[in-house]
Amino acid sequence: GTVDGATQGPEGALRTRGTLKLTGSGLDAVTAGGTRVTLAQVEATIDGSHQAGARSASATADVRLDASGLAAVTSSGSRLTLARVEGTLSGGQGEAGEDAKGDLVLTGLEVLGGAGVQAPTLRESEVRARFEAARATDGRITLAALDVAALQALRLRATTPLSILPGDAGTAQVSGDAEVQADLGKIAALKALVPALESLETGALSASLRARPGPGLDIALGARLTNLVLAPGELVAQGYRDPDITLQAGANLQAGKIGGF
Repeated sequence: GTVDGATQGPEGALRTRGTLKLTGSGLDAVTAGGTRVTLAQVEATIDGSHQAGARSASATADVRLDASGLAAVTSSGSRLTLARVEGTLSGGQGEAGEDAKGDLVLTGLEVLGGAGVQAPTLRESEVRARFEAARATDGRITLAALDVAALQALRLRATTPLSILPGDAGTAQVSGDAEVQADLGKIAALKALVPALESLETGALSASLRARPGPGLDIALGARLTNLVLAPGELVAQGYRDPDITLQAGANLQAGKIGGF
């Protein structure tokens, strides 16, 4: 890595900039739960700067990541592989607060949800994730953009900026809208990695969520599930299937109370 510094301005502001580059190959590790993780190659570059003066200070950091040949195999035989992961992350801190943004692309994703030939499989040629967030000096957190998109299984996005202003006694003012579309049959391949999905077989989900501040927090949820099939298990002993489910619900949350459904 390299670092350089200079003194500038009448107030003697000190600015330092640096670059750090990390590379690795042939990584192999086993987690405490028995999952083996291997990584063929990884490269990360970090660019950072810091400026401090008599009245203010600021800092920025930019990270570029490029990794290939990622694989994780659980003790039960479930397997996750990624051909490549690449993306950027950046953040900064100054007088107005803090901000961060990221853009990540996963290519060649495959999840095998078990060891047998009938095990559910999720294959995605590309998955993209992008976000932009900021935290103001008054504590308000704003998620200006959020978008997670897999070509077949999932699309999650914020349709309006999400704003959260923490209050007293664990309360918060929240405002924002989000929507999700999901192929639950594809996501079922993750059941070996996410036990809560154990009974999930097939289904399609389309849902929207709206939050608005007021006296308390107003929440509105709309969802539609089609061709839902749950296998017999702990969640539903006899299994469950329904060709079409529609849900509309609203609630107002105030000081630990829920009302308005």
